Amino acid sequence: RQNATSLGKDNRDMELAQIIESTMKDILMLDMYPRTIINILVNILYDDGTKLACCLNAVSLALLDAGIFLRDLPIAATVAITSKSNGQVIFDPNRQEERDGATLFHVAILPNSKQSEILFAHLETGGMMALDPYDLENILSKGIVAATITAEYFIDIYKQSTLRSLYARDLTAALTTANFCHQENASPPPPSID
Repeated sequence: RQNATSLGKDNRDMELAQIIESTMKDILMLDMYPRTIINILVNILYDDGTKLACCLNAVSLALLDAGIFLRDLPIAATVAITSKSNGQVIFDPNRQEERDGATLFHVAILPNSKQSEILFAHLETGGMMALDPYDLENILSKGIVAATITAEYFIDIYKQSTLRSLYARDLTAALTTANFCHQENASPPPPSID
C-alpha cells in the first residue's frame, strides 16, 4: 500500500514521463527508423530542483550523442517566482525555492527555428497568489531567455566535442597513413651474412 506522499510523487513522475514522451515524439524523425523501438529511460539520481528541464535536456543530449536523427534539439529551462523573491524571477530554482510556494514556469524551445519556437510551456502554481498579466509576460520572456542561453551553451559544448572527435580521427588517420607510407618506403633489410 502506498502512502499519499509517494502516490503524489508517482503522479508527478508519470506527468514528467508523459511530457518527455510527447515532446520527443514531435522531435524524433521516426520515419528514419522503421520497425524500430526507441526506448528512453531516465534515472533521477538526485533532484535539487528543475527536474523537468534537467530530464528533457539530458534526453535531448543523449539522443544527439547516440546519433538519433532529430528535427531540432529541444532545450528546456525553468524559472520561478517565489513569495520570498518579491516578484523577481529566479533562474534555475533549487528544490528549496520550489518548496517556498513558487510559481514555476517550465519552457522548452527549438533553438534552430527562426525565432526559437516554443515547444511547450508549463506553468505550475505552488500556492502563490495568482499572477497578473505583467508577471506572466515577464516569467515567459525570462523563461525563453534562460532556455536560449542554455541552448547556446549546449550547442557550443557539442560543437567543441565534435571538433575534438574529428581532430582525433583525422590525427589517427594521418598517423596511420604516415606509418603505412614509412613501411612501404623503408629499404629492404640488409642481406644476412652466411
